[in-house]
Amino acid sequence: MRRPAPVAGSGPVPDRRRRRALGLAAAAALVALAGCSPAAGRRPDLQADGVASVIVPVRSLAMARLILRVNQAGAPTFEAGAFGGFTPLVFPVDVAASTLDLFIADAGVGRLYRYDATVDAMAVIGGVRVTPQTRLAASPDGSVLVSDPAAGGALRFDRAGNLVQRIDARLGAARYDDIAVDPESGRYLALDRLQQRIEEVHPVGRSGVVLVDRQLPDGPVGIALDRRLIYVSGRHCGCVVAIDPASGRQTTLIEDLRDVGPLAAGGGWLAIADGVQRRLFLHRDGMLRGEPSFDALKLVNPQGLAIVNDTLYVADGAGRKVSVFRLKP
Repeated sequence: MRRPAPVAGSGPVPDRRRRRALGLAAAAALVALAGCSPAAGRRPDLQADGVASVIVPVRSLAMARLILRVNQAGAPTFEAGAFGGFTPLVFPVDVAASTLDLFIADAGVGRLYRYDATVDAMAVIGGVRVTPQTRLAASPDGSVLVSDPAAGGALRFDRAGNLVQRIDARLGAARYDDIAVDPESGRYLALDRLQQRIEEVHPVGRSGVVLVDRQLPDGPVGIALDRRLIYVSGRHCGCVVAIDPASGRQTTLIEDLRDVGPLAAGGGWLAIADGVQRRLFLHRDGMLRGEPSFDALKLVNPQGLAIVNDTLYVADGAGRKVSVFRLKP
């Protein structure tokens, strides 16, 4: 940093005065930087909501370079022409995360992206047309499960974008409206809202077996899976219940939701969005830890959520971005 020039006709600036001036300048720079940062603009609101110690903004992903050529493992080839130009997100409707990748369903362009943080770029996974109803779930092996109610079943793609599994809904299930993956066993769960049933699919299977069909709340909206518990949100009750499929025990964790939105679970965390109250409800180990507002988190209308390694990913449709937050136990 260049030292300020001394005022004409004066002697050297004393060290104490110079340190104070530099300190004030640094503080002003931090304030200006915070005002320009996409994650820091609402920090005072977070503190006022009492959740600053629970959820911390990390970054927002609004665009990335395209990966045009990948090898069999899904990594960029790094040869000439392996990368394209920057491509913006238009209307992301869901997101799924693993320890390797971030998958983004963008209904605005009908594409499914796999974002690779190691190169800060994303590849297009072909063979699927993303719609506003598309749902995603990431598997422990790095693959992604894609479900679209209009298609009935689900498709699984590996990191390189190859179709490795086609899952057909059972005769009794009209379609798969939402899906979830058990990170330990790799099994899939699929929700049929119309039939009000959940099916379980083995990673090498082609169709599911009925797991839950009489214990769901009326008007089931979405499902999530964590620590052998199935979380189901219900529109009519405005609630989220936890179901133990082994015993059939059902526990209501969240009530009084006015507009049941997307939910996600992982690592003991449970998150659900309420579009009318415009809040995210954050639970950990069955206890409410915070309910930050969309405004405080600089979100417009969350369409999809994912949780992995104490990190929350939010597909913000009208916000044209995926927001990333750190969850602090």
